[in-house]
Amino acid sequence: MERFRIYGNEYIKNKLSSMIIKGRMIPSILIYGEKGLGKSEMAKYIAASLNCEKHSGSPCSECRSCRMILHSNHPDVIYVTPSSKSGLYRVKEDIRPIVSDAYIPPNESGKKIYIIDDAQKLNAECQNALLKVFEEPPGETVFILTADNKQSVLETVLSRVFSFEMSRVSQKQAEAAIIENGFDEVKSSDSQSAFPGNIGKQLEYLNGGDLFDAVVIARTIIDAAVSKNEYELLKAYSQLTDRETAQNVIDLIMEILSSAVEYSTGAEVYPCAYNEGAKRLSDITFSKRIAELYDTLAGAKDRIQNYANLNVLTAVLAAETTRLW
Repeated sequence: MERFRIYGNEYIKNKLSSMIIKGRMIPSILIYGEKGLGKSEMAKYIAASLNCEKHSGSPCSECRSCRMILHSNHPDVIYVTPSSKSGLYRVKEDIRPIVSDAYIPPNESGKKIYIIDDAQKLNAECQNALLKVFEEPPGETVFILTADNKQSVLETVLSRVFSFEMSRVSQKQAEAAIIENGFDEVKSSDSQSAFPGNIGKQLEYLNGGDLFDAVVIARTIIDAAVSKNEYELLKAYSQLTDRETAQNVIDLIMEILSSAVEYSTGAEVYPCAYNEGAKRLSDITFSKRIAELYDTLAGAKDRIQNYANLNVLTAVLAAETTRLW
């Protein structure tokens, strides 16, 4: 039988269950954490917990309400996504309609639930449009927002929502999830080394495609930096021909650089997509230079989001990376 699969994050599940049982559910919730940790699944889990016909504080996965939510066709669970080609929310088209609709009672369940994914794509105008309904919420309506980070949400909104941070899972939990999805222990070990504790990214990596390519490019860039091979460095950076790939690669390199700094300072090293590369990098350069490149990459991410020219940007990043040696 199909069931809700939420690995780890027991604190969130237990806290929510207790709140639901005691009738103290907060009408506005923010679930945040890096991509791949299961924020959208957690949102569905919460929606099912609220509307489960057994009223146990957690979803039974068997009642009509739970089954409809499992298959994303419950009439009282509304999934909100950006309608624009840019991928950003628009206040008139996306937000105001649900604010108006929020005051209409649910069709058949106890709660009407709006799941707003990728809340980091809500600009200030959109977030402000939600404030009124957060301040004076209808008694039968719950808003669940997911976001990659808490910093993208306005303080005025944060003060009116109950925030939960999704965490990475243990190696054992991740391995169980990977094997459940049809991969063997060898594949699980490979994906763990690339994305420790992040089941979503591990599955995306194992299924090939963009994320797998991003790992290969990021590792190639680190290897080229360690071997001081400017030609290979330029060739690897030149593969960042679209914004999503560029952002994925930059995210991975930043994680590797963070681990390299931890190696160089003797701090506890958090696993990254290329631990061996991080260690080798820490052996050939100073932590200050690594930190400087990290800051440059962080700035590059912002410029990519603002539609900077990728050819120019990658040439700059290649030049900045050579400063490691």
